[in-house]
Amino acid sequence: LKRKLVRHKRQDFFFKASARTNLVLQNSGMTSATDYTEDTLFDGRIRCLQHRQGYRFSVDAVLLGNFIQPKPGDRILDLGCGCGIIPLILAYRWPKLSITGLEIQPNLTSLARKNVELNDFSRNIYPVRKAVSDASGEIEFFVSRNRKALYLEHQLGGSSSAGRARDAYSEQVRVETVSLDEFVDEEGVSRVDIMK
Repeated sequence: LKRKLVRHKRQDFFFKASARTNLVLQNSGMTSATDYTEDTLFDGRIRCLQHRQGYRFSVDAVLLGNFIQPKPGDRILDLGCGCGIIPLILAYRWPKLSITGLEIQPNLTSLARKNVELNDFSRNIYPVRKAVSDASGEIEFFVSRNRKALYLEHQLGGSSSAGRARDAYSEQVRVETVSLDEFVDEEGVSRVDIMK
């Protein structure tokens, strides 16, 4: 019964999304609002849009965002920021941080940018669509369209699904790569205090 109540409450909340959330979605050209959920942390002070299907943050991101103890003015680099949940938590808890989040998936980079806008953290958080590599250039990678099926295959079969990257379950994506040194130089970053 509790699961049903939570699920029902979440769906009701989603359809009563705030006017600001609806405006952010509408102005961004993102797909239907029913493709997203709006989750909250810190008694609703942080709002986080997530895709209804696919990657969703879980307790590990929330724990990491709460265990880090930065100093005011610290520069943080989040490699693989996803929807931006860790930068959101950090910017809420320590408003004087500067956080750059790198993400290679276009839809998650876009979602991170929307979450920054939704929470008015554009002075603190900078989502960037790039991959850190040993050299600058461009790489091709594959995003699984059916994460659950590939995850189950890996877990039950005991072997990696990496060899099946180019199949009906994946989408080919290209992303710019940059070495960490070059990225820091390009962004004018004098130092990185914390990197995830």
